Amino acid sequence: MLKIVDKSKLFSIIASLLFIGLLYAWFPFSKFLISAKAEPILNVAWAYSAGEDWEHCRIVPLFALFLIYLQWSTIQKIEWKGEKIGFALLALCGFLFWLGYITDIHYLAYLSFQGAIAALILWFAGRQMLMTLSFPLLFLTFMWPWLFLDNVIAFPLRLFMSNLSHHFLNLIGVSNLQIGSAIVSAPNFELGIPQGAKFQLDVANPCSGIRSLFALTMITALYSYLTLPKIWQRWFLFLCSIPLAILGNFIRILLLTFGTIFFGAKFAIGTEAEPTTFHMGAGYFVYLIAVGGMIGIGWLLKYDWKSWNERGKAVSTPPIVEEKPASEKY
Repeated sequence: MLKIVDKSKLFSIIASLLFIGLLYAWFPFSKFLISAKAEPILNVAWAYSAGEDWEHCRIVPLFALFLIYLQWSTIQKIEWKGEKIGFALLALCGFLFWLGYITDIHYLAYLSFQGAIAALILWFAGRQMLMTLSFPLLFLTFMWPWLFLDNVIAFPLRLFMSNLSHHFLNLIGVSNLQIGSAIVSAPNFELGIPQGAKFQLDVANPCSGIRSLFALTMITALYSYLTLPKIWQRWFLFLCSIPLAILGNFIRILLLTFGTIFFGAKFAIGTEAEPTTFHMGAGYFVYLIAVGGMIGIGWLLKYDWKSWNERGKAVSTPPIVEEKPASEKY
């Protein structure tokens, strides 16, 4: 059983949880989309996570509960030693929520929600419990749709992906021009082939990698925590999610480009409203490459390279043959 000090403390915990629940799940914080009335911040986050780029946000709380379940035997053994600084932190989170309310900045309320949970744990259970639950709490960061990142990351990433694809295609002999974020086949005036006759591909937000980047960082964080023993290994694999997402989307662009060249845009691309099966399949291929790369890098990080090196030395070193005395040779 969890080691709660007394019934009065249990009452305080329940009262605090009810207050937090009312504040974040009932208090009308802000309007969203085309809503005519203000909604609680958790409703706002749920509504904005309906977009394709943020659908993964909705399953994050389930993963966090699963992580707590995996640590449950350890949690039960921790003695509850609450610290008063947790109450001060809770008050700070309340101020952060109020600041987000008067400025209509959702992200301040998101951060105050996670901070309030951490403050309650510190206030009632103590630092050891907070450290034990630190990763599930941090993992809740993926629960929120950080929409401002679309503008900060998406367009520069579109230009980067189109520029990378443009130079690579020219390098392998597929002449093309880059026009903004679009890639079009180069004209051939001798043969009377106009610009864009062979293929025209606009690197939109999905092809930029922004959608897979957010989901893959979440998947990689979870996978690295569950499979890698050392902190530096976890951070290294987590940071690898960025180049893996870029690699996957780069190959996706190549698939769409060559699919258009060989089979036509009607087969390979379709329309924005109705993409073809080939187009959708290329999108799923991104995750296949990225997740495969994640698993491969994780395996390399866990592999016992020291014993492998020692085995290699043992094989390469010839056995030492002892020289027999002259009397024993005959």
